[in-house]
Amino acid sequence: MSEEFNPPWPTNSKWVTTTAFRKRMAYWINWVEFVGGRLWLTKNGKITAVLVTTSDVKKLERYENRTLDEERRRVVEHLAAVERFHKIEHEKKYGTLTPEFEPTYHPKLED
Repeated sequence: MSEEFNPPWPTNSKWVTTTAFRKRMAYWINWVEFVGGRLWLTKNGKITAVLVTTSDVKKLERYENRTLDEERRRVVEHLAAVERFHKIEHEKKYGTLTPEFEPTYHPKLED
């Protein structure tokens, strides 16, 4: 593998060897910071680390302690709140629910 691999498809990710990273560390840190990309570091052809933006780390930290069921409940509750908002807006506009108002999402939690 060469010192730097850039895939032919559009992406905000780049792969470099740890040797190449050490040679141009300041450049790569600036690239991650300003481009918002992810830098995958490889050693002997295997990924050893990834340099990411602080916003990516915050996203990871937000989700790492949630179970899939907790995240599903959170999403369903959010969608139900959006549906209630649309219903209220529809009632404000037409004074009552009209036949064409059809909720687009019906959340059902399975316990």
